[in-house]
Amino acid sequence: MSDITQRVFEMYQEYPFPGNVEYKMDYSMAMLYFLSKEAPKGKKSILENANIMEAGCGTGNTLLKLAEKFPHSSFTGVDMTTNSLQIAKQNASAKKLSNITFIQENILQMKLQK
Repeated sequence: MSDITQRVFEMYQEYPFPGNVEYKMDYSMAMLYFLSKEAPKGKKSILENANIMEAGCGTGNTLLKLAEKFPHSSFTGVDMTTNSLQIAKQNASAKKLSNITFIQENILQMKLQK
């Protein structure tokens, strides 16, 4: 792990973002509008029945909202900080979301499968 990556890791370990609070996503409606506008014929959204990964998900707030909105889709959050992922997992469990998983991984070193 590079020095910069190590420092970022340590910062987010100490201060998970956005923490265990409800974080206002000002961009969420614009994002959902874009995704619905780009949907193929017969679908309400491009996310309908999709597999979505967020790299650097932090405490998972974006994915949690999307997982609630699209229950037939599958979501994976990837982050390297265990403290952030612990909050994400707790929040997913509290919302009883079964279509979302979280993985601890450094996205700069991930090996992606096709």
